[in-house]
Amino acid sequence: MRIPEMRDFGLFFHRPGIVSDVARFRRRRLRSLTQADRTLAHDLLKQLIETNTSHSVGSTTAAAEAMRKRLLDAGFAPADITIDGPDARHGNIVVRLPRQARQHHQGPCC
Repeated sequence: MRIPEMRDFGLFFHRPGIVSDVARFRRRRLRSLTQADRTLAHDLLKQLIETNTSHSVGSTTAAAEAMRKRLLDAGFAPADITIDGPDARHGNIVVRLPRQARQHHQGPCC
């Protein structure tokens, strides 16, 4: 199997219209959010940013646990949420999206 090189992606990088199309799409999606959704997104990102997840002294497990709590509060089943990693400080979260939510998903979340 051949590993792609940067020149293989030249068409993408030479089409500035793609970037502006993505930006327009994101602005439309942001405008359609309610104030409550914006506040929730802000609080969630703020919580993640304020959690020290640096490799040397931080804990990605702490961030994963915080997201797990939010997902449980939102109604996800505990069996659908897994936190695992190579050690206690470097855990990752995996969430299984219920079938109902998958059927109603309409594209990227951003």
